[in-house]
Amino acid sequence: MKNVIAATIKAVRTRFIAETRQLEIVFNNGAEYRWPVDALEMLVFRDGEWLNLQPRPSDDQLRDVEIWPDGEIVEFSQISQGFEIAELVRGKLGSEAWMRALLAKRESAT
Repeated sequence: MKNVIAATIKAVRTRFIAETRQLEIVFNNGAEYRWPVDALEMLVFRDGEWLNLQPRPSDDQLRDVEIWPDGEIVEFSQISQGFEIAELVRGKLGSEAWMRALLAKRESAT
């Protein structure tokens, strides 16, 4: 059953919403998901290691967002950042360390 669903439900549209700094993905079944872009782990490979992308991307850099033809990846092409859509839907916005830091930050804010 899982493979049947994965084969039929596809991401069909995406956009960056500047007012809320959210990534929106719409699926062919009508579902719409949004994620805060600033919560996504964005990395760049420099001097032989992966580092957090700093400074964080501007709204103009994030406007150019597209879904790859297979519907599995969403990419901000101006900053070469791609994310697996299935991972985003599951709530995974980055590495385990990134997710722990995000959760700790949210818990300390409440």
